[in-house]
Order: sequence, then C-alpha cells, then structure tokens
Amino acid sequence: MTALAADLVGLVEALRTHSRLGPQILHSAYLEGQEARFGELSPPLPAALAQALARQGVSRLWRHQAEGLAAARRGEDVLVTTPTASGKSLIFQLPVLEEALAGGPGRALFLFPLKALGQDQRGKFQALAAAAGLTGWEAECAIYDGDTPREERQGIRERLPRVLITNPDMLHAGIIANPELWAPWLAALRWIVLDELHTYRGIFGSHFHHVLTRLLRLARAVGSEPSLVASSATAANAPEFARALTGRAFHWVGESGAPREGRHFLLLRPEASPYSTTLLLLETLLASGAKTIVFTKARRITELLYSWLRGQNRELARRVASYRSGFLPEERRAIEARLASGELDGVISTSALEMGIDIGGLDACILVGFPGSMMATWQRSGRVGRAERESLTALVALPDALDQYFLDHPEQLLGRPCEPLIVDPENEPVARAHLVCGAAEKPWSPVEDRPVLERFAPLFGDLLAEGKLLRSEATGELSTPARRPQREIGLRGTGASYVIVDGRTSRSIGRSPPRHRGLLHSPQRMVHRNIRSFSRFRG
Repeated sequence: MTALAADLVGLVEALRTHSRLGPQILHSAYLEGQEARFGELSPPLPAALAQALARQGVSRLWRHQAEGLAAARRGEDVLVTTPTASGKSLIFQLPVLEEALAGGPGRALFLFPLKALGQDQRGKFQALAAAAGLTGWEAECAIYDGDTPREERQGIRERLPRVLITNPDMLHAGIIANPELWAPWLAALRWIVLDELHTYRGIFGSHFHHVLTRLLRLARAVGSEPSLVASSATAANAPEFARALTGRAFHWVGESGAPREGRHFLLLRPEASPYSTTLLLLETLLASGAKTIVFTKARRITELLYSWLRGQNRELARRVASYRSGFLPEERRAIEARLASGELDGVISTSALEMGIDIGGLDACILVGFPGSMMATWQRSGRVGRAERESLTALVALPDALDQYFLDHPEQLLGRPCEPLIVDPENEPVARAHLVCGAAEKPWSPVEDRPVLERFAPLFGDLLAEGKLLRSEATGELSTPARRPQREIGLRGTGASYVIVDGRTSRSIGRSPPRHRGLLHSPQRMVHRNIRSFSRFRG
C-alpha cells in the first residue's frame, strides 16, 4: 500500500487481505454517514459575523447550531449533545460576539475541564473575533488558570475581558474564593459555558455541583443571573443529568445537523500480544498514508508502545509522538501544534486526547482494548474523520472477559447505547466541605439563602455544633472561622502530585500521577531524580 484510498475502502480491503493482520480481523462493519441539515436564524447574524464565518468556510449554520443559538439569544439554559466535530462551540461563541459587536456589557465564563481545551478554544474565539473586525480588550479572551503568570492575573481582574477561560479547579480556589476581587466581573457575567459536561460525573460532578452553586450565589448577590450553555458528548440521559448537576432545566438540542461521512469499524483478536498487533497495525496504517491516533488505557503502555516503535523503526517513530498527562504544558502544546499542522502523522495517547482539542485531520483510530464505556469509545472514534472524510476505527482486543465478549458479539458493541451519567449532589462529605467554603465567601443568609439552608439543614446543624460555622446573634447569618477552606478541597478526589526534576540541571521534566486521598490535597512536594532513571519512559 502506497497511498490512502480516498474513501478508505481500498485500505480496509488491504488490511483484510494482509498476511499477518487479516487473520486477526474477526469483524468489520460500515456505519453510514448523514447529509447536512441546515437551519435558519431570525434575526440573522450581524453582517460582520456572517462574513467572518463565510471566510472560515461556514456559509450556513447547521440545524442544531441555529436552534441552540436562538435559545441562547432568548436567555434560556441550553444543552447541546451532538457528536465530536459538529460545531458545538459556535453556539456559545456567537452570542458573546454579537454582544461585543453591539457594544453591550455582557461577559462570559468559558469553563473547560482540561487546560488544553481552554487553550484550543481561546485561539478559535480570537480568530473569529478578529475576522469580524473585533479588536482590543472589549473582545479579548483571557485564560486564568494555574499556568497564568501571577503578574498577568491582576491585569485580567482589573480589565474585565469579554471572555474569561478557566477550569473548575481555578474557579473554586482562585476566583469565587476571592469574591471581593471579582465583584465587577460577576456583575457583568451573562453566560456560563460548561463544555464537555459529561466529564462532571461521579465525585468530580458532586464537587462541581457545589462550585457552580457558589458561583451563581455570588453572581446573584451583585445583581447578575447568568444563563448556562452546556455541551456534551452523547449520553443516554443528558437532560436529566444536566438538571441534577446544575439544578436547572435546559433547552435540549440533541439531534445533529452536521454532515458526517461513513465510518469503518474493525474488531481484531490478536494471535499473540495485543501490543504487537497494535504496532503492526499502526505501522501499516502510517505506511498507507493514514494519519493515525492510538488510544491506550494506561500511561505505561503509551510510553512502552512508543519505545518499541522507536526500537523497531526509528525513522517512522520520528513522525509519531507519545502524549499523556504528566507532560509539561509546553510539551503537550507543542505536540498538539505538530499534529494540527500535519508535521506528525501519528500519536500514541492515553485518554488525555479523548476530548475536543483540535488536532487536525486524522484518518484512523486504534483502540488498545475496550475503553470501558460506549461514551469513551465513540468519543475517541470521533477524533478521526473530520473535514468530511471517511474514517477507520480498529479495536484491538485485550485478553480480558469484556473485550472477548464483544469479539464474539460485535452487535453488542456497535449497537449498544451510551451509558447513563450519574452524579450525587447530596454527597454529604462533599456538601459539608463546600458549605464551609460558601460561608467563607459570603455568610449564609437566613433570607437570601433559605433554599440551601433548608436543603442541607442537618449538615448546617452539624457544622454549627462542631464550631466550623458560627451564627450571628444579630442577623442569624452563618459564617466560618476557617481561613481559605477552599485550599483544603481537591475537586477531583486526588492526593499529592510530584514534580520530577532533572538532578543535573534542576529542570522540571514531568509530573507524576496523583494518588487517591479522598477529599483533601496534601502539599505538593518536589522529588529530585536523576534523568537517567526515567530514560526508559521518556525516550
């Protein structure tokens, strides 16, 4: 094989007749695509925005974009659950840009669960704003997270950017923990964007429910009632989950109008090691011209596969990168940029690249083992086949029982619905911790905060008895003697992480995975190691 077949049919046939891979392919399927379905917007977009979109190749809005934008214009809470690469981000970008063009005061908070998603969206927002003729701080999109230098943070707080991008962790510990610094911004807050809403399930979602409640409470205190615009991968119960997470009902847009090309799906049962089969498949796809992403289930496997590829074919390995959390931010962004520019032909990744970072036009996805859920399966598969191209997804089964079951019952894999999303806003240890944080930010008022006081009356009673909350004799308000209680809560339920430092140069070369410690973060520690002891992982 020397060239990628335009519709991948030739490539799939070549794989099926491959002397070594062919016998390992147990099942192949073709999933039909769909035609574009357009929607009309009334009133239409301002001319400057319409022309900017046209220059980016968007001459008309797809049906789900028009419906979502119309609901956002009406001030409704909007939930959009359409596949990867269906243009969901325009639904929350366009209302903000319309406000900027009209000279209105409304500001927006874009919340992303990963820093890389925020970096990606900032570039897209600024490009569209510039194309529409919007320049200066009134249309500025600023990132405020753990990577933002301290000297820049004060300027962001003082100048009220049109869009503030952050993550739940910084929102919790660095923004709403300092309401006096953010009061002018909160007063102008009109939209809160919750991207990748499905990530807020489980314990992370329990924490985030309370973080969002605290944010909305502070906004109301300064006269603002922002609407929510949420987007998510497809889930079985997205509207119910969104309501449980936020306490609010949404206008749900669940049917995509975006075109989608067909998808080829292969299931492989390895004759020997699944990792040997994965490497052979990767080499074959790259040799055919198919830009390929490999998803593994563990950091160690990601690094080992890359190391083995380099040992077998050093020339090919130069066109491939490994990618995982734990890399330095600048390392991750460099890999993302090389993928988007086409400099790299392949990447071996953990779930860190599962969500919607724009990594350019990829053709094939290799799943090393069933990812654990149908949602993750389709999310990872959706990373390929963009720009109106067909795609190929290959699942290389691991020897565990679930993978083997899907090999014997492929219809159960390809026809299985996505799992329901679950969150427990009533989790008592989580709620207790956030009630103390809320008291530190603004004392709980028996009048203004009556619904919360009634909902968690037993917990408030316990906190008062323990001395963690204090009641004012004069006003009945509940405050706390704790200073900065937000610092004691890690939203993702993890413990300490370790910065790995080259002992010879003192240069930071990576970050270790955190260990589970329940609710609390312990202080971060620096661990010095000689770089040579990590060479087999870092390459």
